[in-house]
Amino acid sequence: MRAMRSTVLTVMVGALVAAASATPAAATPPPYLGLQGTVWVGDRVSPTSGAELVGFSASSGAVRLQVDLDAPASDVAAAAGKIFVGEESLARIAIVDGQTGAVLGRIATGPMPHHLTTSADGALVAYSAFGSNRVGVIDAATATLVGEWPATNVLSDRAHGVAFSPDGGTLYVASEGAGTVSALAIPSGTLIRTLNVPGAHELLPSPDGRRLFVSSRPLDLFRVIDLATWTVTASIPMGRPDTITASPNGKMLTVGLRTMPASVAVIDADTFAVTDTIQVAGAGTLAGHQWTSPNRRYTFVAFEGPGAGLAVIDHRTGAVTTHPYPGGGRPHGLDYAAPPAD
Repeated sequence: MRAMRSTVLTVMVGALVAAASATPAAATPPPYLGLQGTVWVGDRVSPTSGAELVGFSASSGAVRLQVDLDAPASDVAAAAGKIFVGEESLARIAIVDGQTGAVLGRIATGPMPHHLTTSADGALVAYSAFGSNRVGVIDAATATLVGEWPATNVLSDRAHGVAFSPDGGTLYVASEGAGTVSALAIPSGTLIRTLNVPGAHELLPSPDGRRLFVSSRPLDLFRVIDLATWTVTASIPMGRPDTITASPNGKMLTVGLRTMPASVAVIDADTFAVTDTIQVAGAGTLAGHQWTSPNRRYTFVAFEGPGAGLAVIDHRTGAVTTHPYPGGGRPHGLDYAAPPAD
């Protein structure tokens, strides 16, 4: 393992202008108003090409920390002052100190820990073991494994998207194979419900816990499940929908589109109408994961391809600003960590 590098990067005006020229709207330089903390982005490529984990200042887009790991980062999740990073090819999750970037330890998992998510209270982190039909849950405070369990009754399924219910008592899973959305009771890991949803890929419950949003990327569909009846109540055509993020009040959804160039769809969560489709980078790029700020003004998007890095959408002005990922690569997983409490 190579040594961790800590870097403070000054964002030059010329670099911002050059990066913005690849986007469809004229960029407005930071600061990003009302934001503090760090946006963490993981790189999916070989560890010889640069740091696998980079922390960007949420207020300016400047690079705060660069962390070298032993393998590419499949995804990242922030909780309890730590950053949990999937080292997919090594079947383990690295635990990184969110302030220093020091690697604190690792947790062995099932094959290919792929996507990670944090419970609303920050107490738990879940992951999908994509090389199997299993998912796991980690206690964030102690960085210990709570358990790992099958997400379906079909051994050949591959667990992909994971998301906690708002109260943290249920883990929802989208599994590839036949296409299954399932629910597990936490902390027991008991499989309590399944539903056949062809093409199920990623998912997210609404903040009120009444609905489940599911992207069926192979079928170009965005679906809505009523959790009271466990039925699909809406299927909205959409080009290659992928990761889903909700604003804290649940009124706005953003969906990363795995089409070129990198773009994000904005959805009204009441009507499910697509209110905007925003291109965040230039030709040959693909969007990764995203996070929307509590004030609903900004969405941060990881993207790969030419000029790879972090794009920031200002929903109020329509402007997009990009910040390069050090060393390029394939930035993909993303999560936000609030600043430590005083």
